[in-house]
Amino acid sequence: MTCKKTAYFFLLIAMVVLVRHRVYGGETDSLQTALQSATSDSVKGLIYLQLAKRASLAEPVKGFEYLNKGLDLGASVGRIVRAELQMELGNYQRLTGDYSNAIKNILAALAIFEDRKHTYANNAEKINVRRKTANCYNNLAIAYFISGKSDEAEQMLKKALALYEQLNDDSNVSTVLNNIGELYQKRGNPKTAEEYYKKAYNIALSQNDLHLQSVLMNNFGDTNYNLGKYSRAIYFQGRALRMANDLKDVEGISYSYLALAKAYHKLFNYDSALYCGQRGLTLAKENKINYLIKDGLFILKDIHFSEGDFEKAMRYADSVIFLMDTIYTQDKNKLINQSQLQYELGRQQSQIELLEKESIINNQKLVNAELNKNIVYTILAAVIIIASMLFYYWRERQIQNDKLSYKNQVLDAKNKELKMLNDTKDKLFSIISHDLRAPLSALKNVLDLVDFNLLSPSDFTQLATDVRKNLKNILYTLNNLLEWSYSQIKTGDTINPEVNDLKEIIQETIFFYEEVARQKEIDIIANISDKALAKADKNHLRFVLRNLLNNAIKFSYPRSEVLIEAVTLPDNRVEIAVKDKGAGIEDTVKEQLFSPSVRSAKGTAGEQGTGLGLLLCKDFIEKNGGEISVDSEVGKGTTFKIILWHQ
Repeated sequence: MTCKKTAYFFLLIAMVVLVRHRVYGGETDSLQTALQSATSDSVKGLIYLQLAKRASLAEPVKGFEYLNKGLDLGASVGRIVRAELQMELGNYQRLTGDYSNAIKNILAALAIFEDRKHTYANNAEKINVRRKTANCYNNLAIAYFISGKSDEAEQMLKKALALYEQLNDDSNVSTVLNNIGELYQKRGNPKTAEEYYKKAYNIALSQNDLHLQSVLMNNFGDTNYNLGKYSRAIYFQGRALRMANDLKDVEGISYSYLALAKAYHKLFNYDSALYCGQRGLTLAKENKINYLIKDGLFILKDIHFSEGDFEKAMRYADSVIFLMDTIYTQDKNKLINQSQLQYELGRQQSQIELLEKESIINNQKLVNAELNKNIVYTILAAVIIIASMLFYYWRERQIQNDKLSYKNQVLDAKNKELKMLNDTKDKLFSIISHDLRAPLSALKNVLDLVDFNLLSPSDFTQLATDVRKNLKNILYTLNNLLEWSYSQIKTGDTINPEVNDLKEIIQETIFFYEEVARQKEIDIIANISDKALAKADKNHLRFVLRNLLNNAIKFSYPRSEVLIEAVTLPDNRVEIAVKDKGAGIEDTVKEQLFSPSVRSAKGTAGEQGTGLGLLLCKDFIEKNGGEISVDSEVGKGTTFKIILWHQ
């Protein structure tokens, strides 16, 4: 989630800063009074530490001054207090952008906390030091992460994770797991990132941490997007959006809308992509969330390019450039303020010496200032000219590349669409010309024989049985054809997911096919847990189970058995398996089993199908955020597996 996740990474620090700022004014006076009456260096060191913590970002220059005074007291303040002073100094330096010195001071504090030769007064003190050690690891990880050292950040995060786990600090454990997932996501390893996200999500569920759950839903969506699973990405981002709405998390709502826009764009659903992109961008602008404004402008630019509306696309591209200029100016002002802060600290520390040489230094400052000003103006003018030329060249190249990329994408999409339409046409003609026409023609011939009294009673009885069987096949084929046609026409229809009792639905499905199984002397065995639940559209689930059970009976040998199982998986999902001991599927057929062009084989008793059933099964399962797979061996049987969310 880019900046959103980084912001979450620093949430704890931000909360501490806020609290310190509120209490700073009220408690500082009493601490100053206590400092004047303190007689031992250890007490003074503690007071300086508290004064620095209360100053925080409210008066950072004062904070630095308190910390340096505490450290100037030397070893007499005590090893633990000295370590805390160094760790706090490192945090101050990190916040002002001095990452090198920040890492140096936090490492010095860590060396003291990790000193195994030290003996503790009691177990409570030992636990407190271990917690501070974990905090050091976490703070180091933040400094490494921001300064671009992801390997070092990962090492520190894993050390912090191990200590938090030993301390049973679940809240920090889930946060660190999420941050490790972030590192792997940035390295382009979404599968490993997803493993850490799942661990963090299970803890967040147990802790009822709704905000972290919302962030992790976004993470799951981003992971699936990076893996090219855009439908699943939409499913997770939709859940994140609902959670963010419940929490009134404006940043989370805006991020989720923009993530949905990217996924819809990949699926060529431009209307939904535009709607979500505009909603996300509007919220980001209303709340001045710069990084989301930038993302939203980029996304809407890409969508309009894909639609061929180049004028709107260029307007959004120009808005991105203007926003980046604004952010650059703000960042430049921050750097100036940080430089001013460092200068102020140095000035205070050397004030006495500067007073003794005031006249000489002032003259030198005037000369240096004039010289520096000329140098800065010259360099700045050169940088602006070069940057303008480079930017103009880059922008022209980018526009040409975007146009070429868009044309290639349109061609690829059209080719895929034409192939799918051709496969669909062939499938429909095959069904109408063979699967429906042939049995109906046979039925007409039988009726003609009846009209001319050319059938004996025994012949009529035999033919009536065959006709009934053909009519059943025709009805089954028509049902699948109608379901399939409806799904093609209603591509934008909404689903109604609900938590279903699998035992109830599977027993209902078995009852529906008991007579068909009995005719082939096939036993249907169900092994369903009482607590097996699945979140999905009920009608979709019924259709899928009926098709899979019908296929299992159709391709099973007479006097065999079909097994239906449902087990709950440990990662909040459920697996449904339909197994038969029938003819099996060849590998070449299995690879195209869910394709519109596949042709259904005849069953062991000559039953005929269309192949549409499995195509619909895959479509319905994926619309409900699940997966479907097949495992088969020729002559030994076939197993279809469905994985859905438990709730």
